[in-house]
Amino acid sequence: MTATVQEVDLSAATEAEDHLRWVFHGTEGYKVIGIYNRETGKMIERSHQWFRTYFPEVNTQIEAGAPIEVFYCPLPMSTPDRSIGNSAARWVVWADADKGLEPSVRDTLRRWGFRIVSSGTPGRFHVYARLSRAVTLAEHRSIQEGLAAFIGGDPAVKADNAFLRVPMSWNYKNLHRDPAKRNDQPYRAEIEEHGRRRIDADGLMRRLGQFIPAQASAKKLRVTVGPAGAHVPDNIPASIQRIMRQQLDGGSRFRAAYKAVCRVMEAGYTLAEVSGILADYEPGLDKFEERRGGWQAQIEHLWAKRMSENDGAKFSVLGSIEDGTATLVKPQPVETWTGSAVFWDRRPLFQHIYRYAKANRLSPWGLLGAILVRACVATEPGVVLPDDGSLNLFLALVGVTGQGKGRLLRHAAKSVELFTQIEPHSIGSGQGIPHLFKKRDRDGTMTTLATRVLFEIPEVDKFTALTKGGESILDSELRQVYSGEAIGGAYADPTKRLPIAAHTYRLGLVMGVQPDRAGPLFQSAGGGTPQRFLWMPAYDEVQPAERPRYKAQPWEWRKPEWAGEMGLPDEALDEIDQDLVRRNAAGFDAPALDSHSLFTRSKVAAIIALLDSRISVSSEDWTLAGVVMDVSDRERDKVLARINSMGKAEQVRAGRSAAIRQVATEQAVRRITEERRDQIQAKVVTVLEGSETGSMSLNELKKHSSLKRAAADLSEVLDGMVGDGQLRVRQGRGRQIKGTVFSLMS
Repeated sequence: MTATVQEVDLSAATEAEDHLRWVFHGTEGYKVIGIYNRETGKMIERSHQWFRTYFPEVNTQIEAGAPIEVFYCPLPMSTPDRSIGNSAARWVVWADADKGLEPSVRDTLRRWGFRIVSSGTPGRFHVYARLSRAVTLAEHRSIQEGLAAFIGGDPAVKADNAFLRVPMSWNYKNLHRDPAKRNDQPYRAEIEEHGRRRIDADGLMRRLGQFIPAQASAKKLRVTVGPAGAHVPDNIPASIQRIMRQQLDGGSRFRAAYKAVCRVMEAGYTLAEVSGILADYEPGLDKFEERRGGWQAQIEHLWAKRMSENDGAKFSVLGSIEDGTATLVKPQPVETWTGSAVFWDRRPLFQHIYRYAKANRLSPWGLLGAILVRACVATEPGVVLPDDGSLNLFLALVGVTGQGKGRLLRHAAKSVELFTQIEPHSIGSGQGIPHLFKKRDRDGTMTTLATRVLFEIPEVDKFTALTKGGESILDSELRQVYSGEAIGGAYADPTKRLPIAAHTYRLGLVMGVQPDRAGPLFQSAGGGTPQRFLWMPAYDEVQPAERPRYKAQPWEWRKPEWAGEMGLPDEALDEIDQDLVRRNAAGFDAPALDSHSLFTRSKVAAIIALLDSRISVSSEDWTLAGVVMDVSDRERDKVLARINSMGKAEQVRAGRSAAIRQVATEQAVRRITEERRDQIQAKVVTVLEGSETGSMSLNELKKHSSLKRAAADLSEVLDGMVGDGQLRVRQGRGRQIKGTVFSLMS
């Protein structure tokens, strides 16, 4: 099994990656790498939230060679800190066979489905099992100790934060500082048995039960069964983690246990989740271990007691109490500076957004909406909802002049770092949207310019003016964009079309909406435009007199390096199905303004999941998206109420006259027909071909006799020719030629 460093194994990186993917198997959390320098004896630890950044560093350290050795923690952590009890979920168990494996034991492990890896020392091994379910911390310790006793291994490597050697990496004991412990050759840790199947967790505990020592650990260790499906959910907030680790030096253990159950329930967890979270809660175990049913039975009793005492004043019951799926939720979250509201306290990112907004006198909901759109744009178009539902998201920021709509957009970029370039664009005609994604070269081939685009419209007046007129297709084009449908087929001339296939582009749109100017937007409700927007307030009615202090680094988030369909939870699919039934039954009387509500909610839930570094939507994501939609519906209804109170005459004036004046110079007055544009382009080509140098400045072109009458439109035509690849542009130098110089592409 020994090998020299010079030997080349092209499959080593692949096998190491395969093993790590098998161990983590999509488990969320921070994956920790340990980089050990054999010469200095120092260990450096680093954490990665995404496997796509984690494995390249692992592989880089493996390839670094002596004296670097590479270790990893098989369980992802809830936070970057690798500490005992901080594991996000426990799907894998292991043991260290530091004295080797008897043939009969090895055969048994192979039959059970274990994976066996040489540990980096000849004759020593690590054995792994991938379980059928996530286990509690107590169950994990119990299995680890029983497994170590069964194989005659080291019982010390049992903690959920243990470091093991990465398979296919090297053990450089020839560099050991103690000469007595040196080996002549470095040794590679290799996988000897590729057990891959999941092993039944409860069956394994029964098999290993006889091997668990009577005094399993310094602390009392009790493995309790709990209700069916008891489990520890992923991404537990820090406030709940503190409860899990709570110790009691004095006072009533019953009161502490009841308070712990209530606090976890009020965080929105089901009975099964409460049972999993508090399975190792020391005050409860100490108080109830000798009673019938143990601590888990008391959790069920205290859960039912809290449910029966709920009077609906502070919490509502969501779900069924009978089957244990009920949760406590606040019907109307109340915003406070401490961030203790149900919604803002559910995710660390939400807490950051809330505190950042309050400290900068911004609307938390408006800031959240802008961040959702930016995260949407950062995500590649290959990420979709079921039935090829697009994540493309539209946001309406509602507020009167001076309420900070522009500041919100700037701070959205500052508060959350997306590690991808997002440059906002100003919107023009519907025909112009495809030109941001592709261009057609002179030979007719199409070149991709971008796959992701963000549009920002400062005021709804501009949008209103752009969508007016018989030739405008902007309204209908945006409705197609919202669903990710194919765009770019508006031109009658096939040589000018820029077809963009469905779900090959990502587009987000943010529009400022002054309530008094929004009337014409709702006139498009029949076509479905306002229904496709998420409506968020740009103002904050609850501002403390003293400006809160909050200085924090931007929240860091990286887009998923993954493409595919994001799953929705069963309750979301059921709700969508029932909505379809109701809308079909209503016929022509189905409410128009709510027609796309659940589609937008699905988009929001998916982006919330992505921001939480997950690629599937959980039940909590769906619930949180429902809170966002409630805010959106209230804001949209407030705008409608404002419009209705204005009266018809004022509504017409606000929706038309100012908008047309604002955009007149941009498009309405100087709309160049395709025929005239082609005529000017042909003249430009003729003039440049006839010039002595083949190039001319903008002023020279405007003064040329053939182009004098087209001088007003010439700049726009030249920009289009540059974008289409017909012209090249440079800055003139010297006294003879100044300014921008154009020449034909060779």
